[in-house]
Amino acid sequence: MTETPGTATDVLVLGAGILGAALSYHLARRKDRSVQLLDPGPGDRQATRRSAGILTVQGWDTWDLGLVRASAAEYRAIAEWRGRSEFETNGGLRVARTPEGVAWLERVHGVLQRSGVESQLLGPEGTGRLLPAGSLEDVRSALFTPEDAVCSPATLTADYLRSAARAGAEVRLGAAPGPIRWTDGRWSTGGRPRRGPDAARAVGGSGRTGGQSRPRPADGSVHPGRSLGRRR
Repeated sequence: MTETPGTATDVLVLGAGILGAALSYHLARRKDRSVQLLDPGPGDRQATRRSAGILTVQGWDTWDLGLVRASAAEYRAIAEWRGRSEFETNGGLRVARTPEGVAWLERVHGVLQRSGVESQLLGPEGTGRLLPAGSLEDVRSALFTPEDAVCSPATLTADYLRSAARAGAEVRLGAAPGPIRWTDGRWSTGGRPRRGPDAARAVGGSGRTGGQSRPRPADGSVHPGRSLGRRR
């Protein structure tokens, strides 16, 4: 079999969902390293396409809260720049029907207030005004956060992919990448697999839209959405 040469890059991103696409764009626009994005699929399938696209500030720790707010600001800017309705701030309402739920909403409200995030604790009457058609007979309390928003993950992913390519990233979708190796301080794809103890293996993690969860394991040996900047 004829050996084909590999394509070398400083940073290799596996998975072209919204996380991998956004990561590739932001790395490429820095212009300080080469970036390659690989995905054997079309780039917006699986987790990104199935995501509801909800961006909520309720119930997260400080790290998540900052990421959600930063993501919302960037998605809003992209939507305004593209002139499309792929992002909408509509507010979020979470209700409590038990004393334990009321206590949890009060704790979340306190965290948000200390973080400078607008939130409103509502009783049954105030909740009814926001949801006049809702079934709220047993609702004891509710937490309203005006910043909550919804977005179109698939549309935003396509925007990130185009922007990454324009910024200089090599975006390769719809084809198997072949062997992935770490050679002389760079990642390379394609060519004949290297054998021996120094052969590199690609691993990573998947993410959810808007950073609502930290990377978590995916299925199989190649995982979408994580940059492999160097081998450790």
